Amino acid sequence: MEKQSFTGKRFDVRDLESIAFVLRDEPHFRGLYRLSFATGEAYVGQSVNVVNRFTGHRRRWDDIVSLEFFPFEYSLL
Repeated sequence: MEKQSFTGKRFDVRDLESIAFVLRDEPHFRGLYRLSFATGEAYVGQSVNVVNRFTGHRRRWDDIVSLEFFPFEYSLL
């Protein structure tokens, strides 16, 4: 089995309600993401639109400090 590695981009999102601006150069918003919290905990998820998904997470958790985004083609999700 071939080992794959994935490169993500990490963003400080402490003061952001939306991540649309920080992902503006991405060709699409599909992929895996990791949210890091002020407590040191993390949450990993996948979405076909991480911008919309982050907005929902932000409403629920106000202590998200960073987002790491790993874009994937739709067929790989």
